[in-house]
Amino acid sequence: MSQLAQKFDQRKALHVLLYVVSRLPHPANVYNVLKCIWFADREHLEQYGRQIYGETYFAPEYGPVPSGAYDIVKYAAGRSSWDLRFPEALEAINASNTEVSARIEPDLDLLSRSELICLTNAARKYGKLSFGKLKTLSHQSKAFRNAGPNGEINLEEELAKRVVGQKEALVAVANAVRRSRSGLSEEYRPIASFLF
Repeated sequence: MSQLAQKFDQRKALHVLLYVVSRLPHPANVYNVLKCIWFADREHLEQYGRQIYGETYFAPEYGPVPSGAYDIVKYAAGRSSWDLRFPEALEAINASNTEVSARIEPDLDLLSRSELICLTNAARKYGKLSFGKLKTLSHQSKAFRNAGPNGEINLEEELAKRVVGQKEALVAVANAVRRSRSGLSEEYRPIASFLF
């Protein structure tokens, strides 16, 4: 999903994890948490034209995985030496191979109203579903099916189902976000302005 993604914000990713975990039965199942993030991010992209925190998604056998969020969970569980530039992750969550729980409350100031709505919707709709049901639902995305085994999921395919007959507009948005991700735009300025 990263072709259109903004720069990955690991602190925000951690607090998205904490928010989703706080909305699910305790301790939360790691698979359910990660799928809730996938569905919330897709909804946010479709409704608001941007991702929640700039996640990259891959397509392993069991469905889309938010790579950065999964790295945080693995790091907190002691299964990864991923270089987090803040110790907050180890202080914020408890994790194992299958479960994750929050030690602290999420910082809601990091999340916009639209992000909270999408995350809450996903937690309510998908948070208690079985592994099999989540796997089936998460495999329905055309972008997931086209990614290939363990391939990166292409965000343009997710957007294309909402932006009908405007291929040039979709390419313009994708190029603007790519410029932003490459560091060629000013950090605190809008990525671009579009009129459709």
